[in-house]
Amino acid sequence: MVRDASFLQRLRRFSRVRRPVVAWMFVCACASAEVPEPADGGCTLGPQCETSDPDKNKQQYDASVSLPGVSDASATERDPLCGDDTDSCDPDDPAACPRSAESGGDGPAAEGGADPGSPGLDVGVALSCQVQAGPDGQRAVCASAGTGTSGSPCVSGADCAPGFACVEAAGTAQCRRYCCNDRESCDTGTYCAKRTLRLDANAALAPVTVPVCVTAVACPLLEPYPCPEDTTCFCPDKTACTVVRADGTTDCLPPGTGVEGDKCPCAAGHVCSQGTNTCLKICKLTVAEPQCTEGLCQRSKSLPDGYGLCVGDTADAG
Repeated sequence: MVRDASFLQRLRRFSRVRRPVVAWMFVCACASAEVPEPADGGCTLGPQCETSDPDKNKQQYDASVSLPGVSDASATERDPLCGDDTDSCDPDDPAACPRSAESGGDGPAAEGGADPGSPGLDVGVALSCQVQAGPDGQRAVCASAGTGTSGSPCVSGADCAPGFACVEAAGTAQCRRYCCNDRESCDTGTYCAKRTLRLDANAALAPVTVPVCVTAVACPLLEPYPCPEDTTCFCPDKTACTVVRADGTTDCLPPGTGVEGDKCPCAAGHVCSQGTNTCLKICKLTVAEPQCTEGLCQRSKSLPDGYGLCVGDTADAG
């Protein structure tokens, strides 16, 4: 009995010492449980985003964005600046004029509609499909070809390899690949834009503009425009960073004047909606403060990562 009483006394002393510790652990656990879970760091719709509706974070504006510097033809439609389907050759196709002037026989006509074996071309000259001015507009014809590719200096199309045009570029002339049939056919880091052909003695006097692949510049999309006097900006004077390709490629180009809701062409910080021909404001997905006059800042596959467009709660087709 004495041994049992002593055991009970030790047990009571243990309980008095340990009870506060156990209670403290219990309080801490309760306090931790009351702390709310942090909000989803992936929210991309600004202050309107609610963690209770995670699907909101997945909204994306999929409507096509009109790209500056190219024609109004669809992305995979022959640009009218390159002639039409009735012309003898396709400027995009390096094999459109496969014969040299000495081969004779059937095949695409040379410049001026002449047969490749005519006296108008030297014997043995390779041919390429080039755009020229005609009485009824620009047309594609077979003409003398050279070997110049992207960035090679040239005097005329005769210096450029098949599939390339000789165009004006910042006071000089370079061979640039045609993009007559598919604006997205240009290599990564380039985009399809209008450039003026370098005129030579055999070309028409009137300027001839064609679509070719030009080098793009990876510029900061929302750089201030015009550039503040105390700031060094990436884009040259009188140009602003804008999207020039459906994959979000950017370049510095002269901006328009249209702002959110106005008709295109658009001012700096805006892009043109192809479906409605109206300007949409560009916004940053990582900024919590409201940036849009109306709607939400939604991701767009046509913009670089981290940027979105100010559109309504439900993205339309425009």
